[in-house]
Amino acid sequence: MSNRSFLIIHGWQASGPGHWQTWLANRLRAANETVCYPLLPTPDAPVLDHWMKALHHCVSHMTGEKIVLCHSLGGILWLHYATRPSAKPVDRLLLVAPPCPPAVAKIPEFQGFAPVPIDAQALARSANRCLMVCSSGDDYCEASAAVAFANQLGIESEILPSEAGHVNTASGFGPWPHVEEWCYDPTIRFADAY
Repeated sequence: MSNRSFLIIHGWQASGPGHWQTWLANRLRAANETVCYPLLPTPDAPVLDHWMKALHHCVSHMTGEKIVLCHSLGGILWLHYATRPSAKPVDRLLLVAPPCPPAVAKIPEFQGFAPVPIDAQALARSANRCLMVCSSGDDYCEASAAVAFANQLGIESEILPSEAGHVNTASGFGPWPHVEEWCYDPTIRFADAY
Protein backbone atom coordinates (compact mmCIF):
# COMPACT_ATOMS: atom_id res chain seq x y z
CA MET A 1 0.00 0.00 0.00
CA SER A 2 1.44 3.38 -1.02
CA ASN A 3 1.50 6.51 1.09
CA ARG A 4 -1.08 8.34 -1.00
CA SER A 5 -4.81 8.40 -1.58
CA PHE A 6 -6.98 9.25 -4.55
CA LEU A 7 -10.39 10.90 -4.70
CA ILE A 8 -12.32 10.77 -7.99
CA ILE A 9 -15.32 13.11 -8.28
CA HIS A 10 -17.82 12.63 -11.09
CA GLY A 11 -20.01 15.25 -12.73
CA TRP A 12 -23.67 15.53 -13.62
CA GLN A 13 -25.38 12.15 -14.15
CA ALA A 14 -22.32 10.37 -12.71
CA SER A 15 -19.73 8.65 -14.88
CA GLY A 16 -20.97 5.11 -15.40
CA PRO A 17 -19.13 1.87 -16.13
CA GLY A 18 -17.56 2.92 -19.45
CA HIS A 19 -16.17 6.28 -18.28
CA TRP A 20 -12.46 6.98 -17.78
CA GLN A 21 -13.10 7.75 -14.11
CA THR A 22 -14.51 4.27 -13.47
CA TRP A 23 -11.69 2.71 -15.49
CA LEU A 24 -9.14 4.72 -13.50
CA ALA A 25 -10.65 3.80 -10.13
CA ASN A 26 -10.47 0.12 -11.08
CA ARG A 27 -6.87 0.45 -12.30
CA LEU A 28 -5.73 2.23 -9.14
CA ARG A 29 -7.48 -0.28 -6.88
CA ALA A 30 -5.86 -3.14 -8.82
CA ALA A 31 -2.50 -1.50 -8.03
CA ASN A 32 -3.41 -1.51 -4.30
CA GLU A 33 -3.90 2.26 -4.17
CA THR A 34 -6.36 3.84 -1.74
CA VAL A 35 -9.27 5.17 -3.81
CA CYS A 36 -12.51 6.93 -2.92
CA TYR A 37 -14.90 7.13 -5.89
CA PRO A 38 -18.27 8.03 -4.41
CA LEU A 39 -21.61 8.15 -6.17
CA LEU A 40 -22.71 11.64 -5.19
CA PRO A 41 -26.34 12.08 -4.09
CA THR A 42 -28.96 12.43 -6.85
CA PRO A 43 -26.45 12.77 -9.71
CA ASP A 44 -29.21 13.56 -12.23
CA ALA A 45 -30.49 16.44 -10.09
CA PRO A 46 -27.44 17.63 -8.17
CA VAL A 47 -27.80 19.70 -5.02
CA LEU A 48 -24.69 21.66 -4.11
CA ASP A 49 -25.01 21.25 -0.33
CA HIS A 50 -25.52 17.48 -0.62
CA TRP A 51 -22.56 17.08 -2.95
CA MET A 52 -20.47 19.36 -0.72
CA LYS A 53 -21.17 17.22 2.34
CA ALA A 54 -20.08 14.07 0.48
CA LEU A 55 -16.94 15.77 -0.84
CA HIS A 56 -15.97 17.09 2.58
CA HIS A 57 -16.41 13.62 4.08
CA CYS A 58 -14.18 12.03 1.43
CA VAL A 59 -11.41 14.63 1.67
CA SER A 60 -11.43 14.36 5.47
CA HIS A 61 -10.57 10.67 5.21
CA MET A 62 -7.70 11.00 2.75
CA THR A 63 -4.20 10.14 3.96
CA GLY A 64 -0.66 10.57 2.71
CA GLU A 65 -0.28 12.44 -0.56
CA LYS A 66 -3.81 13.53 -1.45
CA ILE A 67 -4.65 13.47 -5.18
CA VAL A 68 -8.07 14.58 -6.46
CA LEU A 69 -9.45 14.18 -9.99
CA CYS A 70 -12.71 15.94 -10.89
CA HIS A 71 -14.69 15.70 -14.11
CA SER A 72 -17.14 18.31 -15.41
CA LEU A 73 -19.54 19.54 -12.70
CA GLY A 74 -17.32 17.81 -10.15
CA GLY A 75 -14.72 20.49 -10.93
CA ILE A 76 -17.24 23.24 -10.23
CA LEU A 77 -18.06 21.47 -6.97
CA TRP A 78 -14.36 21.70 -6.04
CA LEU A 79 -14.29 25.45 -6.78
CA HIS A 80 -17.17 25.89 -4.32
CA TYR A 81 -15.46 23.61 -1.80
CA ALA A 82 -12.23 25.63 -2.02
CA THR A 83 -14.02 28.76 -0.79
CA ARG A 84 -15.38 27.09 2.35
CA PRO A 85 -13.51 27.75 5.62
CA SER A 86 -13.76 24.02 6.39
CA ALA A 87 -11.93 23.02 3.16
CA LYS A 88 -8.99 20.73 3.79
CA PRO A 89 -6.07 21.15 1.36
CA VAL A 90 -4.88 18.43 -0.98
CA ASP A 91 -1.57 17.97 -2.75
CA ARG A 92 -2.70 17.68 -6.37
CA LEU A 93 -5.91 18.54 -8.18
CA LEU A 94 -6.90 17.73 -11.75
CA LEU A 95 -9.95 19.51 -13.17
CA VAL A 96 -11.05 17.76 -16.36
CA ALA A 97 -13.53 19.57 -18.63
CA PRO A 98 -15.20 21.81 -16.03
CA PRO A 99 -18.05 23.74 -17.62
CA CYS A 100 -17.29 27.45 -17.94
CA PRO A 101 -19.29 29.84 -15.74
CA PRO A 102 -21.67 30.98 -18.54
CA ALA A 103 -22.57 27.33 -19.29
CA VAL A 104 -23.21 26.63 -15.61
CA ALA A 105 -25.56 29.62 -15.46
CA LYS A 106 -27.53 28.41 -18.52
CA ILE A 107 -28.04 24.71 -17.72
CA PRO A 108 -31.15 24.22 -15.55
CA GLU A 109 -29.70 21.24 -13.63
CA PHE A 110 -26.60 23.29 -12.74
CA GLN A 111 -28.45 26.31 -11.31
CA GLY A 112 -27.58 25.44 -7.72
CA PHE A 113 -23.88 25.63 -8.66
CA ALA A 114 -24.12 29.16 -10.09
CA PRO A 115 -22.51 31.56 -9.80
CA VAL A 116 -19.20 29.74 -10.11
CA PRO A 117 -16.71 31.08 -7.55
CA ILE A 118 -13.62 32.47 -9.28
CA ASP A 119 -11.28 32.71 -6.32
CA ALA A 120 -7.66 32.02 -7.25
CA GLN A 121 -6.44 32.42 -3.66
CA ALA A 122 -8.99 29.96 -2.30
CA LEU A 123 -8.14 27.46 -5.03
CA ALA A 124 -4.41 27.82 -4.30
CA ARG A 125 -5.10 27.15 -0.60
CA SER A 126 -7.15 24.06 -1.47
CA ALA A 127 -4.54 22.38 -3.68
CA ASN A 128 -0.76 22.72 -3.77
CA ARG A 129 -0.71 21.90 -7.46
CA CYS A 130 -3.62 22.27 -9.89
CA LEU A 131 -4.11 21.58 -13.59
CA MET A 132 -7.13 22.05 -15.84
CA VAL A 133 -7.47 19.80 -18.90
CA CYS A 134 -10.10 20.71 -21.50
CA SER A 135 -10.83 20.16 -25.16
CA SER A 136 -11.22 22.62 -28.01
CA GLY A 137 -14.39 20.72 -28.96
CA ASP A 138 -16.19 20.86 -25.60
CA ASP A 139 -19.73 22.26 -25.87
CA TYR A 140 -19.63 23.20 -22.19
CA CYS A 141 -16.49 25.34 -22.52
CA GLU A 142 -14.75 26.24 -25.79
CA ALA A 143 -10.96 26.45 -25.83
CA SER A 144 -10.57 30.23 -25.51
CA ALA A 145 -13.06 30.32 -22.65
CA ALA A 146 -11.31 27.40 -20.94
CA VAL A 147 -7.93 29.17 -21.11
CA ALA A 148 -9.50 32.38 -19.77
CA PHE A 149 -11.20 30.37 -16.99
CA ALA A 150 -7.90 28.75 -15.98
CA ASN A 151 -6.11 32.11 -16.12
CA GLN A 152 -8.71 33.68 -13.83
CA LEU A 153 -8.15 30.81 -11.41
CA GLY A 154 -4.38 31.23 -11.64
CA ILE A 155 -3.76 27.66 -12.79
CA GLU A 156 -2.16 25.94 -15.76
CA SER A 157 -4.37 24.58 -18.53
CA GLU A 158 -3.89 22.07 -21.31
CA ILE A 159 -6.19 22.02 -24.33
CA LEU A 160 -6.79 18.70 -26.06
CA PRO A 161 -7.87 18.51 -29.73
CA SER A 162 -11.53 18.99 -30.66
CA GLU A 163 -12.19 15.25 -30.98
CA ALA A 164 -11.70 14.96 -27.19
CA GLY A 165 -15.09 16.67 -26.81
CA HIS A 166 -16.25 16.73 -23.19
CA VAL A 167 -13.57 14.14 -22.30
CA ASN A 168 -16.23 11.50 -21.59
CA THR A 169 -17.45 8.20 -22.99
CA ALA A 170 -19.24 9.95 -25.88
CA SER A 171 -15.86 11.19 -27.10
CA GLY A 172 -14.08 7.88 -26.54
CA PHE A 173 -12.69 8.35 -23.04
CA GLY A 174 -13.10 4.94 -21.49
CA PRO A 175 -9.54 3.72 -20.87
CA TRP A 176 -7.30 6.79 -20.64
CA PRO A 177 -3.72 5.69 -19.91
CA HIS A 178 -2.45 9.27 -19.79
CA VAL A 179 -4.57 10.15 -16.75
CA GLU A 180 -3.31 7.04 -14.99
CA GLU A 181 0.27 8.12 -15.74
CA TRP A 182 -0.49 11.57 -14.31
CA CYS A 183 -1.63 9.95 -11.07
CA TYR A 184 1.92 8.76 -10.53
CA ASP A 185 3.80 11.56 -12.30
CA PRO A 186 2.41 15.13 -12.20
CA THR A 187 4.87 16.27 -14.87
CA ILE A 188 2.97 14.27 -17.52
CA ARG A 189 1.60 16.51 -20.28
CA PHE A 190 -1.81 15.42 -21.52
CA ALA A 191 -1.46 17.05 -24.92
CA ASP A 192 1.57 14.82 -25.60
CA ALA A 193 -0.80 11.85 -26.05
CA TYR A 194 -2.22 13.38 -29.25
